[in-house]
Amino acid sequence: MTTVLPSARDKYDRREEQNFREYTRRNVEEAKIAASIISEKLRFANLPTYADNAAAGAGGLIQGQFYKTATGQLMVKL
Repeated sequence: MTTVLPSARDKYDRREEQNFREYTRRNVEEAKIAASIISEKLRFANLPTYADNAAAGAGGLIQGQFYKTATGQLMVKL
C-alpha cells in the first residue's frame, strides 16, 4: 500500500480555495449590510464618497468594494 502525500500544488490550490471562500464570505456579509433588493432593483445605502479610485484606496477601501463619486456615480474599487 502506497501513501500519497499531497503535492505542493494541491496545498496551494486548497489554500487559494479557502482564501477565495473567506473573501467571498466577507463581501457577502458587507453586501448584506450595504444593499437591499427591493422590487428587483438593487439599492445601496450609505456608500462612502470618494473622488476616484486612488482616493478610495487611500480611504481604506479594498479591491471589489463599492463607493460613489460626488456626482453619485457608482464605482468599484480596482
